Amino acid sequence: MAETNPTDCERDPAHPRTEDAKAERVVLAFLLEEHPSQLTIPELSRALNAHPGGFSSDDAVERAVRELVGAGLLYCHGAFVMPTRAALYFAPGGGLMPADIARQFAANLRKARRRAGLSQEEVGWLASLHRTEISLLETGTRTPRIDTLVKLAAVLDVPVQCALLDGITWNPGSTQAGAFSLPPSELA
Repeated sequence: MAETNPTDCERDPAHPRTEDAKAERVVLAFLLEEHPSQLTIPELSRALNAHPGGFSSDDAVERAVRELVGAGLLYCHGAFVMPTRAALYFAPGGGLMPADIARQFAANLRKARRRAGLSQEEVGWLASLHRTEISLLETGTRTPRIDTLVKLAAVLDVPVQCALLDGITWNPGSTQAGAFSLPPSELA
């Protein structure tokens, strides 16, 4: 009986599928790091081949791009290759803001929730959000949309000082869902 599984390519670093997976990770990580810069496949190949431990050929980069496009993590806009929203979502901080800002927001949210004496589930209920959304926000894995920020501020009784949000309030629900409201003069 053989000591190794011939179909186990993950353990064989020289196996082509292992090399392709490595190339895909490197290409995606590089494009996420460079986002929002737009690069063509030849520019991407030159940049990656210039780094120590780069690829031996442009083929590896092209195969990686093709696979990542097929997986929905990259898209081509003309000659340019860019990460999709799905890829940006899994980038640190949700790809919408730098990771250090996402971490700071997460710490602020966690501190405000604890100060209010509420669980993640209670905050989620009052803000009409799922508990897992609160958890993702508190770990910095996800960043909030504006409406989510307004909801959280209202539930946690934290002021949001932003002229763009003046007049937009959230009325937390108790046994019924919460709702947004605008001053009467704004509705006309």
